[in-house]
Amino acid sequence: MTNYNSEILDKLDGNYNNYVILKNKYNKLLDQQIRILLNTIDKYNPIMKWYKMNKVNFMHYSLPFQTTSGPILGYNKEENRAIIYDLEKKLIITMRDTYPRDVKHYPYYQLILDGFFIESIKSLKYLEDNFSKDIKLLKENIEIASCNLEKVKSIL
Repeated sequence: MTNYNSEILDKLDGNYNNYVILKNKYNKLLDQQIRILLNTIDKYNPIMKWYKMNKVNFMHYSLPFQTTSGPILGYNKEENRAIIYDLEKKLIITMRDTYPRDVKHYPYYQLILDGFFIESIKSLKYLEDNFSKDIKLLKENIEIASCNLEKVKSIL
C-alpha cells in the first residue's frame, strides 16, 4: 500500500471516529429533549384534563387555531398541518387545518427534528395563561362600554 493510501485511510478513520462521537452526542441531546417534552406533557396532564372536563378549547399562544383534542404544539407551514398533543390518544398528531379528519401520527422524535421543541414547550406552558389575554381584553371592553353608557346618559 502506498503512503498516499495510508494517509487517506488514516484520515477516514479519524473522520469516522469523530462522526460517531458527534452522532452519539447529537442523539443524546435529542433523547434529552424528548424526555423533557414527555415530562412537560406529564406535568400538564391534569391541566389538560381540566380543559377537557370544562369543555374549554385548547388555543396556541400565537396561532389562530383552536382544538378540543389537546394543546396545539405548533404548525407545519409546508404541509398546512397543526401539530397537536391528543390527550385521549396520548400521542402527537398532525391535522390539516382545512380538513380536520385528515389526522396523522407525528412521532416525538420527528417533532424535535422538525424544530418544534421550544414551541411545544411554550405551548404547553401557555395552558397556564390561556385566559390572561382574554381577561385583559374583557376588562378594557368593560371600561369602554361603561364610558359609552355614561356618555349616552349625559346626551339623553
